[in-house]
Amino acid sequence: MRTQIIYEDEQLLVVYKPAGLATESGRPDQMDLVSELKGYLSRGVRLPYLGLAHRLDQPVEGLLAVARDSKTASELGTQLRNGQMKKTYRAVLYLPDGTGPVTGTEETLTDFMIKEGNRARIVESTAPGAKKALLTYTIRKRSGDTALAEIELGTGRFHQIRCQMAAHGMPLLGDQKYGTEESKKESLARGIKTVALCANCLVFIHPGTGREMKVTTKPQNIAFQEYDE
Repeated sequence: MRTQIIYEDEQLLVVYKPAGLATESGRPDQMDLVSELKGYLSRGVRLPYLGLAHRLDQPVEGLLAVARDSKTASELGTQLRNGQMKKTYRAVLYLPDGTGPVTGTEETLTDFMIKEGNRARIVESTAPGAKKALLTYTIRKRSGDTALAEIELGTGRFHQIRCQMAAHGMPLLGDQKYGTEESKKESLARGIKTVALCANCLVFIHPGTGREMKVTTKPQNIAFQEYDE
């Protein structure tokens, strides 16, 4: 099983999804995180209930909270919508020729986005179907033409981090969909084959105990190696 279980009780699981594994593919011929967890929990008997409060893109790694009953799923979903569930990401950005924000920079990006097939695009606020996209990033460290960023989402749009950061001249290393020709070339030179983005910290209130849970993980993408903290 590629999925790693970090925390488990009768109500929920907190798991690490590796890059390349779909959260839920919907295809019987493709293994995904949900299928792996159902196989693990069923012990070969019957398929258990699993509810996803949130998801991660297939090329993205990181933490997910998965409910084991409908009530827990509903409560986690409510926390996500009202901002009680906090998700923090780490990303490695491509900033050529030493341009872009310096270490310590903190900025909030506000854009409007639409989903077109399997891509997202920044548009004017008046565009049909446009939805507000809000995120805050902090540059934790610079190294040559890359930077380690910490990112918090204010909204949960399709491909939001990848699309917004690229639109503001800071594409993620390893991103073949939203990266520039230069960032793709640099990624290839470094052997980075998946998006340098990790949902590395998850904070929420346990629906059963009422206690705050904070779970962290270390990014596995090789892009993060020079920023080992």
